[in-house]
Amino acid sequence: MTPAARLRTGLGAALLVASSWLAVASSDAQSVPPLTQKTSPNRVGVNNANPASTLDINGTTNAVGNVTVNGTVNATRFSGDGSSLTNLPAPVLGTGSGHGQVRLVKNGASLQLCPHQGNRVVVDGTSIAVPGSCVSLGTDGLAADTTYYIYLAMNGGTPALQASTTAYAIGASGVATKTGDASKTLVGMARTNAATQWVDSPTQRFVASYFSRRARAVTNWLKHSSATTAPLTAPVEIDTSIRCEFLVWADENVLVGLTGAVQNGGSTLTMTVTGVSFSGSASEVLHRYENAVGGPAIRVPLGLTYAKSDLTEGYQYATLVGGVSGGGATWDGNITQSSAVNLSVLVGGL
Repeated sequence: MTPAARLRTGLGAALLVASSWLAVASSDAQSVPPLTQKTSPNRVGVNNANPASTLDINGTTNAVGNVTVNGTVNATRFSGDGSSLTNLPAPVLGTGSGHGQVRLVKNGASLQLCPHQGNRVVVDGTSIAVPGSCVSLGTDGLAADTTYYIYLAMNGGTPALQASTTAYAIGASGVATKTGDASKTLVGMARTNAATQWVDSPTQRFVASYFSRRARAVTNWLKHSSATTAPLTAPVEIDTSIRCEFLVWADENVLVGLTGAVQNGGSTLTMTVTGVSFSGSASEVLHRYENAVGGPAIRVPLGLTYAKSDLTEGYQYATLVGGVSGGGATWDGNITQSSAVNLSVLVGGL
């Protein structure tokens, strides 16, 4: 053989191999880009006269068959649905893309993040699939009576929930993530009770999903008749037994309803007010009535609704407050809910 060996292909192309260069020539009307070989260091370039790597290709590459890589593949992006990929962690298998196709709920003693109208959520910049068996979180290591943000992250290729008191931030992509750690995506908010348990009951709605939100109803009633002599100008909480506790997002509205009856002491020109207070804030006076001159004590039914839109995000409670201009006033209470003052709150969904 001469210093260059000629190998003929089915197209009649000639591959010339020399000690310091590699070139392709063609006897057909084919457009074959030149190849370059350098021996020091040992590199081959395709359509690249100055290869920077062992194999440096400038242009589109098409491979038919299997490609084996014993190392790391670095790419700007991949296209296709990935349906034929194998040996990937189970959560990222599947087709499609999307975000927020989940809902945080309480199931038994745990929180669960479950698919809802899809199963995709963006975590650390990638849309992953949440398994149909859901992702669970208990209360181990958490504190009592504490509100937590719930984040989703990948742990060794598996999605996992994390409870943290660290607030979230919304990045340029529009995804809400844990402040200081964009690899964790916000999926909800939850609060423990005095026994360090997750709670979602008619009187304590302590689970709030960030995605797939739905209205959350809270209701409670006055367990015994309660009175006050507090002045009209400074109504006080009538009794803690009627509190409706809940979690609220900053962009959610709440609707309050109050039913039952109140009776004042019967003094001439006595004025009574009934209202609602949120977490000890200034009272929202909803109902006011006055006795007729010289009249007896009057038992007046209550039927009130009130919308609120500027509550601080996090834990809140609504409670019954009242005041009177003189003497005293009593609000109906009973161990039977239908015979007492009832307080209801609808969180979100407005």
